[in-house]
Amino acid sequence: ISSYPLDEAKEYIRNLARLRMNYITFHSYPGQWVSYKYKDFEHKAGNFFYGEQDLVPKDPSIKKLMRNDSIYCIPSIEPYWNNLQKRSQMAIQWLNSVMAEAKKVGLKINFSFELREPGLDYAQTTFKAILNEYPLVDGVAFITEEDAPNYIDQVENDVKCAEAIKKHLNGRRIQLTTGIYNTTERELKKGFEILRNTPEDIRLSVLPAHGARMVVKNLSELPFTSADINRTMIYSWIQFDGLMYLQQNPIEGIRSLIAENLKINSGKPLYGICWNHWQNYENRTAAKYASEAMIEGPSPKDSFYDSFATRLGIVDFDMYSKAMNKLDETDNFCRDSLFNIGFCPNKYWLQKSGLSSYGWYKREFFFQLFAVIMLLKATCSNVLQKQKASQQ
Repeated sequence: ISSYPLDEAKEYIRNLARLRMNYITFHSYPGQWVSYKYKDFEHKAGNFFYGEQDLVPKDPSIKKLMRNDSIYCIPSIEPYWNNLQKRSQMAIQWLNSVMAEAKKVGLKINFSFELREPGLDYAQTTFKAILNEYPLVDGVAFITEEDAPNYIDQVENDVKCAEAIKKHLNGRRIQLTTGIYNTTERELKKGFEILRNTPEDIRLSVLPAHGARMVVKNLSELPFTSADINRTMIYSWIQFDGLMYLQQNPIEGIRSLIAENLKINSGKPLYGICWNHWQNYENRTAAKYASEAMIEGPSPKDSFYDSFATRLGIVDFDMYSKAMNKLDETDNFCRDSLFNIGFCPNKYWLQKSGLSSYGWYKREFFFQLFAVIMLLKATCSNVLQKQKASQQ
C-alpha cells in the first residue's frame, strides 16, 4: 500500500471496511513517514522500502507494466524525487489522505514506530512529530526492530519512554502501545515478560513469527494468558513476504490462532489481530476467511471452502477443498523448508552467502535438491530430443 497511487490506496481502505476490519496500523521505518529534527539533523520523510532506492528495470516488457518511470515509489511523488523537502511533504500529505479515508469508513488508526535511538529525548521528539504531522491517529506504538540483537535493551527503553510520555499527553486521547517483533521463542518469551510489567492502560503488541502457523506455535511458548489476550494486538500473516514467489494459503494458521486464543480467553472476544500481507487479489480467499473468523468465530476450513466455492462458481466442492488444504500444507512446508527470498535481496542475497532460510539445512536437503535438479535436467533433455526428432 505504501507505493499505491492515492485513489487505489483509498480503495484498499474501503475494501478493508467492506471486510468488516476496524483497525489499521501504519508502520514507519526511519525516514519513511515522519519528518523531525534531532541533534541538529533534519530527518525527512519519503524514504520508501527500508530507505533503499529501487530502480525500475529498463527492460521494455517490464517497463510497460509499471506506473513508475525509473524509481519505485508513489507515482505522483516520482517527479519530485530529487527534491527532498518536497518529497517529504508529499509523503506526509499522501498518508494523511489515506488516514482520512480510514476515519471516514470507521477504522481506528495506529501509528507504529521504532525507537532507533535510546533515551526519552529521542522518543519525545519523534512522538511529537507523529502527533503534529498526523492529527487523526488514535494510537502510537513503540515496537522493537525485527529480531534485533539488542532486543532486551529496546524493550526496556520502549517501556520507560511510553510510561514517561503517558504522563504528558495533556488530555489528548492517544492509546500508547509497546511491542516486540521477535521470531525466536526464547527471546520472544524474555522480551514479552518485560512488556507484561507495563501499566494496564498501556497496550501491548507482538509479532512473534514469520508465517501464520509459526505465530501460533511461538505464542504457545510464552504462554499467553487471558490477561495478555485482553490487551495485546497480535500480528499474524495473510501473506508472508519471504515466500512471495509462491502461491500461499495460511487459513489453518489463521483458524488456529483465533481458536487457541478464544480457548485461553474462555470464549470472550480477543483484543485484536492485525494481518500482514503485500499483494491483494491472489490472497482474497485467506483475507475473506480472516474477516469472517474474526466476527463469527473460526469456522471449520472445509465448510468455508464449500461456501466460497459457491461464490466462485466451482461445482466440485470436494476437489476444491482438497486442493486448498493441500496448498495450505504446502505453504507450511515451504515456510519451514525452503529459502526466504521475499522482496529484500540486500538482506538475504547480498549479506549472506548462498540462499538464506530460517535455520541450518540438513545435509540430506542438498542431496535431494541435487537429485531434483538432475531429474529436471534429464527431463528437459529428453523433451528437447523428442522435439528435434519430431521436427526431423
